Amino acid sequence: MLQRTRHRAGFLLFAATLPLPSIGAKAKPSREHSLSDTLERIYENQLALEAALMELTLVVESQGNAEVGGNVRGALDTIGENSGHIKQGLARLRVQGPH
Repeated sequence: MLQRTRHRAGFLLFAATLPLPSIGAKAKPSREHSLSDTLERIYENQLALEAALMELTLVVESQGNAEVGGNVRGALDTIGENSGHIKQGLARLRVQGPH
Protein backbone atom coordinates (compact mmCIF):
# COMPACT_ATOMS: atom_id res chain seq x y z
CA MET A 1 0.00 0.00 0.00
CA LEU A 2 1.28 3.47 -0.88
CA GLN A 3 0.84 6.24 1.67
CA ARG A 4 1.12 9.96 0.92
CA THR A 5 2.30 12.47 3.47
CA ARG A 6 3.21 16.10 3.09
CA HIS A 7 6.76 17.05 4.10
CA ARG A 8 7.22 20.19 6.20
CA ALA A 9 8.83 21.88 3.17
CA GLY A 10 5.57 21.42 1.28
CA PHE A 11 6.32 18.56 -1.11
CA LEU A 12 4.66 15.17 -1.08
CA LEU A 13 6.42 12.07 0.20
CA PHE A 14 5.36 8.58 -0.77
CA ALA A 15 6.09 5.55 1.37
CA ALA A 16 5.29 1.95 0.62
CA THR A 17 3.91 -0.09 3.46
CA LEU A 18 4.18 -3.81 3.02
CA PRO A 19 2.61 -6.45 5.22
CA LEU A 20 5.22 -8.36 7.17
CA PRO A 21 5.14 -12.15 7.02
CA SER A 22 4.20 -13.86 10.24
CA ILE A 23 7.03 -15.49 12.17
CA GLY A 24 7.57 -19.04 11.01
CA ALA A 25 5.60 -18.56 7.81
CA LYS A 26 7.12 -20.20 4.77
CA ALA A 27 7.65 -17.97 1.78
CA LYS A 28 5.79 -19.04 -1.33
CA PRO A 29 7.85 -18.60 -4.46
CA SER A 30 6.06 -16.50 -7.03
CA ARG A 31 6.85 -14.41 -10.08
CA GLU A 32 5.96 -11.34 -8.04
CA HIS A 33 8.85 -11.94 -5.64
CA SER A 34 11.42 -13.55 -7.94
CA LEU A 35 14.98 -12.29 -7.96
CA SER A 36 14.65 -10.86 -11.45
CA ASP A 37 11.41 -9.06 -10.56
CA THR A 38 12.91 -7.63 -7.38
CA LEU A 39 15.98 -6.41 -9.25
CA GLU A 40 13.77 -4.94 -11.98
CA ARG A 41 11.91 -2.93 -9.33
CA ILE A 42 15.18 -1.71 -7.84
CA TYR A 43 16.28 -0.67 -11.33
CA GLU A 44 13.00 1.21 -11.86
CA ASN A 45 13.52 2.97 -8.53
CA GLN A 46 17.00 3.95 -9.66
CA LEU A 47 15.61 5.50 -12.84
CA ALA A 48 12.96 7.38 -10.87
CA LEU A 49 15.58 8.73 -8.46
CA GLU A 50 17.76 9.73 -11.39
CA ALA A 51 14.88 11.72 -12.90
CA ALA A 52 14.06 13.35 -9.55
CA LEU A 53 17.70 14.33 -9.01
CA MET A 54 17.85 15.87 -12.46
CA GLU A 55 14.76 17.96 -11.68
CA LEU A 56 16.39 19.18 -8.47
CA THR A 57 19.65 19.84 -10.29
CA LEU A 58 17.89 22.10 -12.76
CA VAL A 59 16.38 24.08 -9.89
CA VAL A 60 19.72 24.36 -8.09
CA GLU A 61 21.47 25.49 -11.26
CA SER A 62 18.76 28.05 -12.02
CA GLN A 63 19.50 29.55 -8.61
CA GLY A 64 23.14 30.05 -9.56
CA ASN A 65 24.68 27.00 -7.89
CA ALA A 66 26.57 25.69 -10.90
CA GLU A 67 29.19 23.85 -8.83
CA VAL A 68 26.58 21.83 -6.95
CA GLY A 69 24.77 21.15 -10.21
CA GLY A 70 27.99 19.92 -11.78
CA ASN A 71 28.65 17.57 -8.87
CA VAL A 72 25.18 16.07 -9.11
CA ARG A 73 25.49 15.73 -12.89
CA GLY A 74 28.70 13.75 -12.35
CA ALA A 75 26.87 11.32 -10.09
CA LEU A 76 24.01 11.11 -12.59
CA ASP A 77 26.49 10.25 -15.35
CA THR A 78 27.65 7.27 -13.30
CA ILE A 79 24.04 6.13 -12.86
CA GLY A 80 23.50 6.47 -16.61
CA GLU A 81 26.66 4.52 -17.45
CA ASN A 82 25.67 1.67 -15.15
CA SER A 83 22.04 1.46 -16.24
CA GLY A 84 22.90 -0.31 -19.51
CA HIS A 85 24.84 -3.01 -17.68
CA ILE A 86 22.04 -3.45 -15.16
CA LYS A 87 19.42 -3.75 -17.91
CA GLN A 88 21.49 -6.40 -19.71
CA GLY A 89 21.92 -8.37 -16.50
CA LEU A 90 18.18 -8.24 -15.87
CA ALA A 91 17.50 -9.50 -19.38
CA ARG A 92 19.79 -12.48 -18.76
CA LEU A 93 18.05 -13.28 -15.49
CA ARG A 94 14.66 -13.22 -17.22
CA VAL A 95 15.90 -15.63 -19.89
CA GLN A 96 17.15 -18.01 -17.17
CA GLY A 97 13.71 -18.09 -15.55
CA PRO A 98 12.46 -17.44 -12.00
CA HIS A 99 14.86 -17.70 -9.11
